[in-house]
Amino acid sequence: MWRSWFAAVLSSAFAACGGAEETLVAALRGSAQPSRGAWAPGLMGAGLGTDFVVMVDFGSSGSRLFVYLVERPTFNLQVVGKFDFEALATFANRAHEAKAVIQRSVVASYTAIADAQQRKQTPIYAFATAGMRLLPEDVSVPLWVSVREALRSTEYKFSDVSHARTMSGDLEGVYQWVTVNQLLGSEGRREHRGILELGGASLQAAFEPATNLQMIMQSEFRFRHVAPSGRWEDISLYADSWLGFGSNEALSRLLTFLFESGTTTNPCFNLGFERNATLYGHTSSNVTVLFTGSGEPSRCSELVRRSLIHSDWECIQKPCGIAGRYFPQPGDAKYIGVSGFFHTPVNLNLMQGHEAKAVPLNRIIAKTEELCALTPEQVADNPDFNHTSWERFQWQTCFTGHLHYWVLRSFGFTDEGETIEYRDKIHGEDVTWTQGGVLYEAAEDLNRGGALSGRILRV
Repeated sequence: MWRSWFAAVLSSAFAACGGAEETLVAALRGSAQPSRGAWAPGLMGAGLGTDFVVMVDFGSSGSRLFVYLVERPTFNLQVVGKFDFEALATFANRAHEAKAVIQRSVVASYTAIADAQQRKQTPIYAFATAGMRLLPEDVSVPLWVSVREALRSTEYKFSDVSHARTMSGDLEGVYQWVTVNQLLGSEGRREHRGILELGGASLQAAFEPATNLQMIMQSEFRFRHVAPSGRWEDISLYADSWLGFGSNEALSRLLTFLFESGTTTNPCFNLGFERNATLYGHTSSNVTVLFTGSGEPSRCSELVRRSLIHSDWECIQKPCGIAGRYFPQPGDAKYIGVSGFFHTPVNLNLMQGHEAKAVPLNRIIAKTEELCALTPEQVADNPDFNHTSWERFQWQTCFTGHLHYWVLRSFGFTDEGETIEYRDKIHGEDVTWTQGGVLYEAAEDLNRGGALSGRILRV
């Protein structure tokens, strides 16, 4: 259960913008993506009652439609319906099919809101993440046309084309930060946690850095909120995203690198394991290649570090993380690792189910190397490994374990440190950016009947 915790930026901030409020808000409403420097609505000033908001997450590995019950005036959020369907990006060049699938899923969600009049007042939003960021414009634009046509044809309120768009990766990270810290606040935690998210196609990080942000303003997000303690706090977040560094896309890049190097032997697959992979864009037509695992953890580690993370690239603005790109040192702050970062220690049997646990990186890499050297049959016979998800996850755990390790080492986390807690649920709620997206995006709809009393400043 959520409690609204964002508060208004002081009205003097509008004066500091030189009367640009209307222009900035219009830009937010009408553009495909809120630009840096835009004012985004804050959830303040609504009346009593209940509302619903529908949020669609077009993820790289699948789509999820959430129906949220929003209690007013507390703005508690509760999932009252969830519906899964295919990833939007899989409908590339088949936009008409995407429209039909989306319509069916939206109609199915009507069961979560029994009152037809209530559905007409319920706003619907549909945002895509890295899977759609990877598509060229001539493919993505027809898909978004179909998405918007599908949403307009439903009983929900779809009032602006900007309510269906591809999100930037850093904004996705900010929404995830909002989600995590709001849920942690409901657990009684007083200090903020940074977030580290390993998705299917991209990687996100968002946290409050100890360093001066003046050198990296392009990655700064500022806003004001009421902390769980009830005190006002000014927040400056560093948020960044790395497209192509999610677990699925990074593996695809590794396989392409191997194929272009003249080999179909993959040291990051278990010994003797075989898997077909389609390499996109390698030639004028896609090519399907059979890769065979050699189970070489040391070689896999070197490939991930040098060919994917590019730890040897020149660093202009220090300190650097991935591919010579600036990344503030994490220091002793606390972090929550979600999505793929959570699944790695679970698949390695270093934590169980929905457990929340800090696992040092040296334990993760040691268990990864142990698993990599085994055949699939040996893994299945070994009680030290998780046997419940080989087809879905574990066949690539040799690779994702190394990716997990080298991404976090490149960010400055130590082998022995326990500053990252891995979780997929907080206070019984799934950790997903959609909750933060609802709080950020749906403010005007939720504030009907009362003056919008605040904004969240995003720099």
